Amino acid sequence: MHLKQILKDISVEKIIGNKDICIKGISSHSSEVKQGYMFVALRGISRDGHDFISDVIKKGVAAVVIDINFAYPVNGITCIYVKNTQEVLAKIADNFYDNPTKDIKVVGITGTNGKTTISYLVDTILKFHGLSTGRIGTIEYCWGQRVIPSSHTTPPPIFLSELFNVMRTDKVEAVVMEVSSHSLAQKRVEAVQFNSCIFTNVERDHLDYHQTVSDYISSKKRLVDLVCLSNKQDKFLVLNGDDEVFRNFATAKLPSILYGLNKTNDVSASDVKFDWNSTTFILNSPWYKGKVQVPLVGNFNLYNVLAAISWAGMDGLNINSVIESFKNVEQVTGRFQVFKKNGITAIVDYAHTPGALEKVLKTIRELTNGKIITVFGCGGDRDKGKRPLMGEIASKESDYIIITSDNPRCEDPLNIIEDIKNGLSGNNWFVENDRAKAIERGAEMLTKGDVLLVAGKGHENYQILKDTVIPFSDIEILKGYLFPEHNCKKSDESQRRGTF
Repeated sequence: MHLKQILKDISVEKIIGNKDICIKGISSHSSEVKQGYMFVALRGISRDGHDFISDVIKKGVAAVVIDINFAYPVNGITCIYVKNTQEVLAKIADNFYDNPTKDIKVVGITGTNGKTTISYLVDTILKFHGLSTGRIGTIEYCWGQRVIPSSHTTPPPIFLSELFNVMRTDKVEAVVMEVSSHSLAQKRVEAVQFNSCIFTNVERDHLDYHQTVSDYISSKKRLVDLVCLSNKQDKFLVLNGDDEVFRNFATAKLPSILYGLNKTNDVSASDVKFDWNSTTFILNSPWYKGKVQVPLVGNFNLYNVLAAISWAGMDGLNINSVIESFKNVEQVTGRFQVFKKNGITAIVDYAHTPGALEKVLKTIRELTNGKIITVFGCGGDRDKGKRPLMGEIASKESDYIIITSDNPRCEDPLNIIEDIKNGLSGNNWFVENDRAKAIERGAEMLTKGDVLLVAGKGHENYQILKDTVIPFSDIEILKGYLFPEHNCKKSDESQRRGTF
């Protein structure tokens, strides 16, 4: 692609060198650069791409995009100077792949909890209405028969543009994507043309990165701006009206609708009942009033369902058909995933924030008169402040707790456990650093009517120990214990998984 096309609508401070060149590819990683590529030098936390300029020149790059303050002399290639390389990277990638989201309906979902489940619900609705869909999120990136294991909830900008471009080539009509606070702060989705966005809730999360709740909220609000800036028609917002932060995101620039359990919302639920298999409620909405049953459990999932219904109504879909589509909703891996055997119940859930853990435990308490045994830990190199809070919640809502390791990363697992212990009360807890042993210990304690909750990692099939990533799955450990006949043999997912 010609340089002029790649730099379309990008604020450039100056260009030194030949402007009449074609670019064969783009990269922000020096190791991936090839002859004829454009290299975009990013300033990261631990590395600065500008330090690798001499390396990429040796590899034969055609152009480099660098900060205006970069003083190193670059000779013999085209140098594009910008104020901030991070801020232009997404647009450069979008231009290189010919702005793929202009041709795709894009639904964004952001918030602390519920993004993945809502993405599955909206994807199910779209499929039921005959659209070819894609999904981008925490568990995987998938469309048609293609499934790529997720490396980020929201991919980096170059990969994201390439992903959208391949989906467009494969005739995908609509994509539902989870939009993380990190991706918004790092400008990964600046070039995405959103049709609509769903805002779930705001709770304490990622404060190791955002530092303050205010910064975290500001990153979320950027998504409102991106919808406003989109060139799409009939744009709208779906906001959790029970969440004070997101309720205030409503703007006169965009149509919006509020959902929640409070009757003052545009879409709400009443007469809510749930068991281990489903939730039943009366839906109150502008488009439908009546009884609805969904194969998801608990109030936290009811919020997810109301969000999906609100989105569908705003998108002009028939709500009777939407309700019918919920019969096709599949269990989301690691999201309140239930296993039952001989009167005992075990649950694997991704709950890794104080609010999420509390909601899951309260839901379990409503479903059982037996003991609740909770196995959980907290991730290393992440927000330390939430550790005692989660310990406090687990103490209050559980009958017995086994504190264990999560993804300790570069921290000492025992130090993380000590932080959790600061929130504990009573003596109903035990420490088992080995997560597999902790899960088995919890399962051994179960008697008829009891429930085991394994929280924190959900769908993850790995554990991060310092610089090592080892295979590990809460689900496989639990299934292997409860069902000895389960040989933990991996299903033939490899036939479907890979890259494009």
